[in-house]
Amino acid sequence: MIRKIDSFDKYIEFINYVTEDSCFTDPHYMYNSDNLFNALKKKDHAAFVVTDDNRIAGLFVWLIVPENRYIEMITGLSKEERAYFEMLAYLENRYRDYQMDFVFNPKNRALRACLMTKRAEFETEQQRMIWVKDKQVGSNFEIRLFQPKYTEQYLEIHNKETYWTGERVLNAPDRFRVFLALDNNTIIGYLDVTFCYDDNEPYGLFVKEGYENMGVEQSLLSEAIRLNKPQRMTAFVNATDPKAIALFESVGFETLNGQNSVYASYRSGL
Repeated sequence: MIRKIDSFDKYIEFINYVTEDSCFTDPHYMYNSDNLFNALKKKDHAAFVVTDDNRIAGLFVWLIVPENRYIEMITGLSKEERAYFEMLAYLENRYRDYQMDFVFNPKNRALRACLMTKRAEFETEQQRMIWVKDKQVGSNFEIRLFQPKYTEQYLEIHNKETYWTGERVLNAPDRFRVFLALDNNTIIGYLDVTFCYDDNEPYGLFVKEGYENMGVEQSLLSEAIRLNKPQRMTAFVNATDPKAIALFESVGFETLNGQNSVYASYRSGL
């Protein structure tokens, strides 16, 4: 049985029961428990519990955006495959042909097994990192905030295989800053990064072929860090890519142990 809830007060014991198990805790919750407890204060967020004979089997928070046909799991707490299947069936029956996004604990075999039956696409495990200190970086290229005159260039090179396409990023100026790296007024790289939260993160970092290892990535990140202060900044980096981890370390990030995650996505009801 699925029930929508408007408070977490009755579920603290269950939340502790799941989050004390390193195989089933949620990376968003582990980083900041407010991602769960303050979720119902945010627009388009909804919380549900899954019960079985009056026993709590799962607790979930979702971002549901009908105008974009988009759903994202903000927090998913359960140790049981059945609870994940029931929760997803509930959403699929109500929101057909929505993109469903998940960022979850790579040790959570119950959720992974459920998503595999949905033929979800999985990305590489990510290492969470947090910015802790300034480091000197330099580049011979201009770094500046996005201006409309660069729209065509930006959209042409932007990653198309993502929910946050260039068009969506530009249509969310209250959420994203876009930084551009320029060489003779031509875009050679970009960084999309949130700025409206207490804890912000890069969503897209790209440098054109031929400009790698020239300090462009570091300069983009450093400028974003500078304008983000005094808020925090974290990043998800390919856990099996030492060069990517080294890039973020070079601008002052450190790894957060025990907070790795996996991204998965599928289309509901297909």
